[in-house]
Amino acid sequence: MKKIILAFILVFLFSFCAPRSDKVEKNTEDGVEVILNHLKPYTIKGQPSTFTLEEEFTIDFEREDLASLGIGEVQGFDVDSKGSVYCLTESQIFKFDNQGHFIRKFGQKGQGPGEFIYPEEWWLTENDEFALYDRVNSKFIFFKADGEFLKEIKIPSKIITAGMVSVVLPGSKGFLFDENLFDREVDNFFLQLIVLDADFDKIKVLKEKVNRANPFKSAKINLFTSFIRYQISGDKIYSTSQENPDFEINIYNFQGENIKKIRKASNKVRIPEDYKTERMDWYMESPMYRVHKMKAYFPEYYPPIKDFFVDTQGRIFVETYEDGESPDEEMVDIFNAEGIFIGRTSLKKALSRIFKSDRMHVLHEKESGFQKLVVSNMHWK
Repeated sequence: MKKIILAFILVFLFSFCAPRSDKVEKNTEDGVEVILNHLKPYTIKGQPSTFTLEEEFTIDFEREDLASLGIGEVQGFDVDSKGSVYCLTESQIFKFDNQGHFIRKFGQKGQGPGEFIYPEEWWLTENDEFALYDRVNSKFIFFKADGEFLKEIKIPSKIITAGMVSVVLPGSKGFLFDENLFDREVDNFFLQLIVLDADFDKIKVLKEKVNRANPFKSAKINLFTSFIRYQISGDKIYSTSQENPDFEINIYNFQGENIKKIRKASNKVRIPEDYKTERMDWYMESPMYRVHKMKAYFPEYYPPIKDFFVDTQGRIFVETYEDGESPDEEMVDIFNAEGIFIGRTSLKKALSRIFKSDRMHVLHEKESGFQKLVVSNMHWK
């Protein structure tokens, strides 16, 4: 009898102490799977929920040897499959190896083949080619990993973009553009994402849209500028609009078909008065105010999503406007590849982040005004 009681106690203790696995809430809307996340993360048995960081190396652009190369201000960067880092400046691309050592620089300003005036978007392709979109010259430019100019794709005149999002989808299967729906006679115009095929013919309009005040018609302007945030990972497009008051990320295939929605309850964060004052001072000194004199206003709350990033495993990291554990940090929500909210962490605020192969690459601005790129290993737990 004592053995039976002891066995019962052991089973009870094991079941009580064993990791709990939550049942994830889902539903379907118009044939699309919707993942319903709450304020509290789900506990998925056997799956880590957060990570610690171990700094591996830093590229400090204030260093004299890098400054002598003319690197200046980094507009953006990307990381290839070998961990090499490509930093884009106003006029050139600088390549570093996976330990932060400078390798080469390539590209130059101009209007000839392989030259660019104003790079608006940049990325590494699935073949580790560096690509960028030059808005002024209306073309995509591709370079080999060694910096050799590879090819250009000219954008036909029938495509009218707002110059914010223009990328070639992996495998040259099409293009993702932002479309400007401007009408001089209405108060507001819209920006929306569209998917084009390889011949630049429109396939689909995505759900995400944002408003812009028409300076020729509108009497007021929202000084909090909302954006469409997007990521391309594998064979999927991830997108969200900051004008959506609710937390929602849509996932599309390359035909623009909505294949999944990720939703989450979120805490509302009020836009602080010092931000409003700073933006209002900027607006009152801007040419837009001097010419159009539109009445400025702000929404009461920030959008639930500040920005988000997708790693090579399909995990999603969402920057929020919630304060982190220290004044220079912000809260980041972590979702697994299925879109399930599994954890939160506090990370230092940054200019940009990239997550690849369990490494986090972060571009910071130093107090001196120079930039530095910090690369850390992510240890999941």
